[in-house]
Parts: sequence; structure tokens; C-alpha cells
Amino acid sequence: MKIACIGDQHGNIRNFIKVVDYINNISPEIDTLIQVGDFGLMGEGFERYLFKMNKYLMEMNKCLYFIDGNHENHIWLQNKIDKDSKLSEVHLSSNIIYMPRGSIKRFNKSIILFVGGAFSVDRAYRKLNKTYWLEETLNPNEMPYILENLDKFKKIDLMISHDTPNVFNQQLATSHYKFQYNNIEDASHKSLLSYIWEEAGKPNVISGHYHLRTNLYYDNSKNIILNCDNSLLKEQVEIIEV
Repeated sequence: MKIACIGDQHGNIRNFIKVVDYINNISPEIDTLIQVGDFGLMGEGFERYLFKMNKYLMEMNKCLYFIDGNHENHIWLQNKIDKDSKLSEVHLSSNIIYMPRGSIKRFNKSIILFVGGAFSVDRAYRKLNKTYWLEETLNPNEMPYILENLDKFKKIDLMISHDTPNVFNQQLATSHYKFQYNNIEDASHKSLLSYIWEEAGKPNVISGHYHLRTNLYYDNSKNIILNCDNSLLKEQVEIIEV
């Protein structure tokens, strides 16, 4: 079974349609898509955007799973989560499913861990609770039930995240993308993400956030970073066997 992973879309429906068409042309049998955050559920009209995306996915007979990035209305998303079952997938519509932080799902033979969230480096140009939310980063209060959920599984085959664990971020610091910790909150988020990754057994990672396409390596683990909307279509997509 094949699944297509898709990079940041930022609410760009025209680009999203091009990406799905591209996937359909090269692997028409794929009916499951995973989007790595910055899907675009924020700002005015995002629910209309969600409706249009779902309608298109229904026409294409494809289902989309996504995590939150830092360009999402996190309060709106959190209100959709079942309070009694924090890590259950959330069906926002017939063909679009939100995967809360720490949720885990089997796809064929593969167990995939989903961990969204990232720090917005452009907060100075955005408005709190309108274009960014403090809930965009991992919170220590989320860790107990994320780790408890991890304990239920012997092996995680793949981690889908928006940001990348520290060991990979350190490689970005020495590459063409100049990475640096932005503040204490950013550093805390990355540290918590790294801890989750380590507790999951250091699986391979597919992520986004940095608006570039590159592969990073640490020991026997690989982090594929996908590019964002309006980049080359092949840079926005990674097709994997599960």
C-alpha cells in the first residue's frame, strides 16, 4: 500500500488541487494522503476552504489526514477533540481527518505517530488569537498522555511532525537554511518534540515547516523535509510504502 505525504499548504486551495492531481497522475492507486501541518485552518473563511477541499477529495476518492502546524486556529481544532479520548482522530468532514498530537494510527503494516505544532518566527507581524495562537507549540501538560499512548505500541515505524527533532535541526544550522532558536518557547517545543521522538524509538520522520526540500540523517534515522505550496510539485510530495 502506498501513501502520499504532502508539505505545508497554507490554505492555498489551487496549489492543493495541483498537488493531488500530481499524485493521482503518478500513482492513481493512492487513496490516502497525509499533510504535515500548516494545512491552512486559520484566518477568515477557513471553514469554507475546508468545505471546498473536502468536496474535491470526495470527487477524487481520496482521504486526507493532517496535523497542526503553526498556521492553524489551534483553539478551534482543540475544541473538536473529544475530551474523554484526547488522542482519537477527529473527522472534521467526510474526507478530512485531524490527527491530534500524540495520536497513533496503523496504515496497513506500518504504525505512524502524529505530532503537530511549531513556533511562529513571524509573531511580530501577526495578531494573537487571530493569526497565531500560543497553543501552536507543544506544552509539557500534553506529554503524559502522549507518552502513555506511546507505551501501547512496541514499535513506531514513522513519525509525522511539523517541526523536526533537535538532532536534525542542528544539521539545518550548518546547511543553506540558517536555523536558530528563536526564544525559550521555541527551544522548549523542540526539546519536547525530540523527547517524544526518542521515546518512540527514533523512527524516520517526515516533516515540513522550513519551506525547503531536503533529507537529513542521524544514526540510522532519516528526516525528510517537504517543501511548501508554490514550490515544485515534486518537492511537496513524498510517496511511501506502508
